[in-house]
Amino acid sequence: MAKQLIQRIGITGIAALSLWMFGCQGGGSDESANSSTSSPKSNVSAPDVSKDNPCTLLTPQQVVEAVGLQPVMREIVDEVTCSYEFAETADTQMPSAEAQTKSEQEEAEAMAKDFAVGASGGTPKFSYTIHWEDGQIVIAATRMANQMLGSEMENAFIKLEGIGDEAWLGPLASTLVLRKGDIAVEMDLRLLPQGKERGPRLAKAIADRL
Repeated sequence: MAKQLIQRIGITGIAALSLWMFGCQGGGSDESANSSTSSPKSNVSAPDVSKDNPCTLLTPQQVVEAVGLQPVMREIVDEVTCSYEFAETADTQMPSAEAQTKSEQEEAEAMAKDFAVGASGGTPKFSYTIHWEDGQIVIAATRMANQMLGSEMENAFIKLEGIGDEAWLGPLASTLVLRKGDIAVEMDLRLLPQGKERGPRLAKAIADRL
């Protein structure tokens, strides 16, 4: 399978994308997330989304439900960016009803993210950035950036149905961008394993809050 992936994507393509996936670390003020691993779903309404705090766009409970991992830190990177970090190691998997054979794309994602997450210390994380206006421009720019990176993968962005007004999952599930009205949200999934399954669930939760 490794030979087939290398032939399909190219050694240079995997290496370059892996290094690109590893090259995104942000800093900011910390905000603690709920650390209980057995918290029941709450019937209390989530707080309103605030433009002054990007982390209000998702609650820790919504993250648990979408990712299947317990966040240990929620970080306000800047006024429009929020990051979630998890304690579990990178190989922690979301339970599934039945085991499925991985596709070539899923194998490629696993290879790239194993490298990226391992190089970052083995800590899974993801972040998102909110664009409160010019949503269509953000969508176009994100997809165009993939071409500038020289991706050799055909149809690198996959359109996702039923999420906001439009949503796209990027190459090897490294990024996801969604739009609802004039608002766009870019999700950085480079350090989140199984982004193909977890990313759309997070995006749906975000779109439902906008």
